[in-house]
Amino acid sequence: MAERHYPIVFIRGFAARRKDIEATAAEPFDGFNDGSTMMRQVGRDDFERYYFESPLLRLLSDHGYSVAFHKGEAVLPPVGDRREGFDPRRTVWIYQYYEAMSASLGNDEDGEIDRIPEIAEGLRRLILRIRDEVTGDDAAARDAFRVNLVAHSMGGLVARCYLQNLCVFGPRERSREAALELESRTVGPNGELEDSVHLVNKLFTYGTPHNGIDVKLLGNVPGFSTPFIIHSDNFNRERMRRYLAIPDDEPVNSLAGVFPLDRAFCLVGTNHRDYDIGASKFATDERGDGLVLIKNATIRGAPRAFVHRSHGGPLGLVNSESGYQNLRRFLFGRYRVDLRLRVDEVYHPPKVEQALLAGAEASGSVVVDTTVTVRGSRYVLHERRGEHQSAALCDLTGDRLQPESDSPVYLFTGYLLDDPGSRPAHRREIVFYAGLTFFVPRYKVDGPGWFDEWRIENEVMLARSVYFKLTPRSASAGGGFEAEYRFSDDRRPEGRPIAKARMGSSDETGVTTYAIPFGQKVGAEEPARPGLAATLLLDVREHV
Repeated sequence: MAERHYPIVFIRGFAARRKDIEATAAEPFDGFNDGSTMMRQVGRDDFERYYFESPLLRLLSDHGYSVAFHKGEAVLPPVGDRREGFDPRRTVWIYQYYEAMSASLGNDEDGEIDRIPEIAEGLRRLILRIRDEVTGDDAAARDAFRVNLVAHSMGGLVARCYLQNLCVFGPRERSREAALELESRTVGPNGELEDSVHLVNKLFTYGTPHNGIDVKLLGNVPGFSTPFIIHSDNFNRERMRRYLAIPDDEPVNSLAGVFPLDRAFCLVGTNHRDYDIGASKFATDERGDGLVLIKNATIRGAPRAFVHRSHGGPLGLVNSESGYQNLRRFLFGRYRVDLRLRVDEVYHPPKVEQALLAGAEASGSVVVDTTVTVRGSRYVLHERRGEHQSAALCDLTGDRLQPESDSPVYLFTGYLLDDPGSRPAHRREIVFYAGLTFFVPRYKVDGPGWFDEWRIENEVMLARSVYFKLTPRSASAGGGFEAEYRFSDDRRPEGRPIAKARMGSSDETGVTTYAIPFGQKVGAEEPARPGLAATLLLDVREHV
């Protein structure tokens, strides 16, 4: 395969009714060609339009991909008909699984609607057909062949069913142990199946309910279908456990070791207001994208990012610049960065501190807003905010009301492109920015003369921005990168910024960690109250 470029297969989401199936089958790109237009304020009375052309068109323009259609068929053009520079490895394919269930395309109007396992088998057939068309009889190309799966909503469950069930057990029911003993299904050093089984390089999901769908009053959707929504039980956790072949000791949102976690990525939506499809707005919780709750939208242990977009519609996750930038960076980026936060000490407001010294019991959580973007961009890669019900929380406990564990709070994973075309040729560094805001916790204080809850509403405990600069080294210099950081409020007297280089510590896996003090010093004799001492941990590694 061309370096970092593999055929891409888009997998659409759920069609809830017969008419939705017909609408889906009537368009060739399943909505992945839909963009959006937004107005942005650039001055007091000055606005400008911002166009996002769609992930499909942007892959074509930014990365030289072509759509796998030829003369009305979903195939590659014959060699003699290919334009100059056409690369069959850089092709986009649409898995149009609802076409097989469409009455308008000649199928039985009252026929059975396929379940996810049958749809997953169709995905396998499509991947094998793509391999045959892309590689032909070239044995080396067949061995190197992989695809990238990009899925929206239920499409991510189709991909997982393919990876976790079909590629392990085959189309017929087998025991997990027997399946793993087959010669073509050998287990790698970390318990994962070899790539040759599934032919998948990476999996990216937009708003997939990896842990099912929950609705108000009922909780998890029932394990039976209704006459109004076809196969709504696809999102019942017990049913998911069966068609995803999840072992009993694993949660439903687990890949159970059959696919490397660092090759999966989950984009999580946090805007419930702009998704108004049917009764979803009234049936689902505010802490999500309008259909899928934040807590249900991730694979356990897999990288993820949050953006303030809804599940679908004109302002949805798929047709957003933020969504596309996370997608392209995950597929083609050369460096992975992870942000984690360790809260070392919390200095409570005087009134709460007095209560603690008097023996009162208290609890609370530090709310942390996080925004991440890259230099010169007009979009955010990641945004978690309390007002969006998505902020990170550091729970406090104990007689001194400190973090309940030393484990850092996970904030974000992103990928950086080492792409000379995205910046002036003489500048090789990649700069990105993280802004963090800490709010005074909502304390629950129990004791004589105290209210059950006490807080200073909306008071900011600490707000600071930090810039990171990664400079890739040449191969002759040993490869890798050099890293620097500075805080936005670090200034010399003449106003020039101070670039602070720090040596990181590397582990045996190739991860370099930079520990960056944030806030006050631990153990300060007279700390500002409210306030805190924290450490921002930046993990950097090469991304393959």
